[in-house]
Amino acid sequence: MRWTWALAGIFLVAVGAVLMAPAFGTSTITDTRATADFGFPLTWVEQDMSELEPPGPMETGPRSPWEYPTDVDYAALGLNVLIAAAVGGVLTGSFVVWNRRRSPTRDWPQD
Repeated sequence: MRWTWALAGIFLVAVGAVLMAPAFGTSTITDTRATADFGFPLTWVEQDMSELEPPGPMETGPRSPWEYPTDVDYAALGLNVLIAAAVGGVLTGSFVVWNRRRSPTRDWPQD
């Protein structure tokens, strides 16, 4: 049962991290490319910034989706969550293994 909660926690942290990544990201808009791409490690949010004056080149963060048309790639979003969860699982598993090897069998109180 402990592992179920641990995996659920890792998955929830991965979802939160992936959903927050575009909020802190930046993208470069050029004269030939008027879209801004956000998301890490894969781009899953794309905004049309062709209405900005001047159109480029400039560095920008995400803008309001009501003013700038926004597309979401749900497949890339799901893949980002899986990648983040896998990294979190490997890091957590490595920590558990390292911690067990570091501390020998302890004398735990019995219930």
